[in-house]
Amino acid sequence: MNKLNSEQLDITDNDMLPEYDFTNAVRGKHYQAYRRGHTVTIHQADDTTVIQHFTLENGAKNC
Repeated sequence: MNKLNSEQLDITDNDMLPEYDFTNAVRGKHYQAYRRGHTVTIHQADDTTVIQHFTLENGAKNC
C-alpha cells in the first residue's frame, strides 16, 4: 500500500477529487443501451468462437 506524503490532499470520503469534472455530464445517457444488453464475443485458442448476450433479468434495477 502506498504511503501518503505531505503533498497529497487530505480527502475524506465525502469530498470530490478535483480531476472528476461532471459539469457536462448527461444523466441517463446510456440508459436505453444498458437496458437492451450487450454481446460478448470470445475467440478461443482452438479457433472456435463463443458469443454470449447479456441482458438485465426481469425485475432487476439499474442503479
